[in-house]
Amino acid sequence: MKMVPTTDDRRSREGDLIAVVREFVHELQPQRANAIDISPSSRIERDLGIDSLGRTELILRIERAFRVRLPTQIVGEADTIGDLINALEHAGARPGSVRTVQPTIALPPVPAATEAGTLVEVLDWHVTQHPDRLHLTVLQDDTTALGAMTYAELAESARAVAAGLIRRNVEPGDRVALMLPTSLDFFSAFFGILYAGAVPVPIYPPMRLSQIEDHLRRQAGILSNAGARILVTMQEGMGPAALLRGQVES
Repeated sequence: MKMVPTTDDRRSREGDLIAVVREFVHELQPQRANAIDISPSSRIERDLGIDSLGRTELILRIERAFRVRLPTQIVGEADTIGDLINALEHAGARPGSVRTVQPTIALPPVPAATEAGTLVEVLDWHVTQHPDRLHLTVLQDDTTALGAMTYAELAESARAVAAGLIRRNVEPGDRVALMLPTSLDFFSAFFGILYAGAVPVPIYPPMRLSQIEDHLRRQAGILSNAGARILVTMQEGMGPAALLRGQVES
């Protein structure tokens, strides 16, 4: 028989979640935390001042407190504290609940690339020793994989990115900004920047794509200080990224 959450259940969950948020906001902004009223209608970014990086940490704390895994899509689209409360309800959150993680098959250990001095040299060493060995798997949640790459596949895709950067006149030592969600493309681009001899400058993308223009404006100072020559981002960021040309001198 399915248990229907009562009003008291929701109020208890709401109070517990707001307590987690209040503690986090106090750590982020101790000077003004007491003046911030936190309620279900509070907007995560605009009212509470929690940016994309802070949101990621907040979600981790909520998941630990309620021992539950929140769906990635709901987390990314949440605009208010009430949205997070609803996400908890959909996830069946209960303090003290148990989440089972299925065991994975471990690969046999391999020697370390002790002579390598850079990340590129480490990757090249692994490609030479065991090119078809699985290197990384990107997960959406505990049971859903977004994709996987062997050492050889990562090196091949990274070299393709490097070639594209060089065609765009990126030179060794240049700073290249990188704004991509956690994905196979992120790792290909990160190593591609290294293969081109440039320096990656990763910045977090916004949790909601609808906020990408405002998000990029707020990152302009970071990109300017880093001296970024070019920005690697997803298709949705191409138009808004053009606005940075007048704000980032490099």
